[in-house]
Amino acid sequence: MDNNKSSLASLDEKPRVKQLHHKVRSGCITCKRRRIKCDEEKPTCQRCIRSGKVCLGYDPPRAWIFDAVKSKKRNETQCSEEPPEILALGDEGGGENSSQPAEYFSTWCDPYLTTALNVSFGDTEEERRSLDFWLKETGPTLGNFGPDNDFWCGFIPRWAWQSPILRHLMVAAAMVDEQLGLYRKAMTSRVTPRVFWHYHAAITRMATAKAPDKLCLTVACLVAWICETMQRNYMAAAVHIKAASRLWGELKASSARFDRSTLDMMAPIERAVRVCESYANAVLTEETPSSGPLLHGTGLVGGRACDVPVVHALTQARGLLLDSIAEFSTKDWTESDARQQRLFVRNWHQAIRRYCSHGPESRLYKITVQMLFNVGMAFLPETEAGIFSHYANPDALKHILDVFEQIQKERQKEKPSPDDENVEETLVLALEVMLNNICHDKLHQRAQRLRRTLRRPCRYTKCRAADVDSDLNAQSAHIAQVFSPSQEQRREDLGNRRT
Repeated sequence: MDNNKSSLASLDEKPRVKQLHHKVRSGCITCKRRRIKCDEEKPTCQRCIRSGKVCLGYDPPRAWIFDAVKSKKRNETQCSEEPPEILALGDEGGGENSSQPAEYFSTWCDPYLTTALNVSFGDTEEERRSLDFWLKETGPTLGNFGPDNDFWCGFIPRWAWQSPILRHLMVAAAMVDEQLGLYRKAMTSRVTPRVFWHYHAAITRMATAKAPDKLCLTVACLVAWICETMQRNYMAAAVHIKAASRLWGELKASSARFDRSTLDMMAPIERAVRVCESYANAVLTEETPSSGPLLHGTGLVGGRACDVPVVHALTQARGLLLDSIAEFSTKDWTESDARQQRLFVRNWHQAIRRYCSHGPESRLYKITVQMLFNVGMAFLPETEAGIFSHYANPDALKHILDVFEQIQKERQKEKPSPDDENVEETLVLALEVMLNNICHDKLHQRAQRLRRTLRRPCRYTKCRAADVDSDLNAQSAHIAQVFSPSQEQRREDLGNRRT
């Protein structure tokens, strides 16, 4: 009897329901690998410390994309108020890439994007082809200017996968780059009608969005600014960068009500806005650069012409800018000197870009010379160079060294070319200018380490070997004279001058 009662009671009991928990993907890397719950303490997880483990920190949030094998026809968003979900790539736990370290996704061309995103990106072969060109060419070139490579090669393509506005703009910008040539040989002197079709499709969607998402529109304005700047439509480009700045100001003013995922997503956008603003102010404002050849006689910098002559070769242009930087950095310059130097760097930059569209030199050599623009801007004050100035942004020099190290790796991977020596000499000369002007100890040591990996002596200094430190080379007698003080004395003088 008792057994019957107990059996009836057990039947009356409700089945046990397992409590559901929201899966959190914002834990530290160590806890994710151990498959345990993280306490998410910053900067290091306390659970790792208590268990004697090394906390590897937190992955930066990334816009999520579907895996290629699961992708279906997506519901395209119109830059609505719902921003794309922010998850870390590889956190789903079932894909091949989930076990890869964080550094795996920081290469010049993200292999995961190439294989997974390319399959389902866009509705036409043209869009998928433009994505591939953006990932391999346009994105890395833009990343050389800053703020980092992942913003242009990862953040933008992932968001473009979900937003037709960004997708149209990214396709248009990639087509402009491929056709007109940004530090590569141009295919044509005019863009094709398909560029205008994609561009106007994006602008129309931006103008008619019923519930616009300001984050998406801010990024869209940056890509539209890139598209117009590459075509040298500086008036139209100014409209887009002003709109991006205004939208970003409105976002910052209301950031207190955003959740952590949105705030994390805003950080790389803010860096990109600041870089684009600084470039526009330093290069595209005041005296708008002309589209014709540059001639002598438009101003003076220390008694010489502010504009550079027509560029006949990258080696010639390299010497012009490095001489200018060396001379400027060794004198007690005034605000007027700084402005004239910035105009010189600006005009040099424009001349180099035009030359690269038809010059015979290799792509890697053109990229290396391109980076001298960042070197020239790094030693100008913030009032002239904005975020490119290392006095305002110490990461400016770190970024240059990052790109130099990547160029050295690429040079070692590629097949030998006639420009190998020129690439190495350019790195050597640029590093020597930097070593004589860097005050930060760690950055100075890092630049020295990179310099020691470049063993080839510079052919310009054989006649000056007795006057220059054996660890340095100079491109001309002028640079050798500038470099004559010891590095320690130069750094001490620089520190006193800036304080």
